[in-house]
Amino acid sequence: MQQLYFGEALDSIKKVILSGFTPGQTLRNNFSEAMMDSRNCVGFNKLYKPAVMVLQVPSSSKLIMETESGFMVVKKFAPISTEIILCKIDFRSPQFIKMVEQISPIALIEMEIGRLSNI
Repeated sequence: MQQLYFGEALDSIKKVILSGFTPGQTLRNNFSEAMMDSRNCVGFNKLYKPAVMVLQVPSSSKLIMETESGFMVVKKFAPISTEIILCKIDFRSPQFIKMVEQISPIALIEMEIGRLSNI
């Protein structure tokens, strides 16, 4: 079973789990590219937490379209997420990203995400 990766800020991933992907969002078939996406979404703002969602490829091929950079969402769909991987950016050298922790999608839904979150 093939997996896809979605890199974004943690609060955005929570929104995707709750309401689904919207057309135009990019999914990657490579974990390192998804980590770069999450870093680029967060930038140098330390209030947002970069994360990567690991999900199964949707059963219908009409939902996503393959592009040069990965897969683009064509129609709105709810992901089947297997895990969320939290990342950490070294702000002294922002090209370095590392995996910090893995959490389940259910734990993410129950988690309060905000400025004071200690994730």
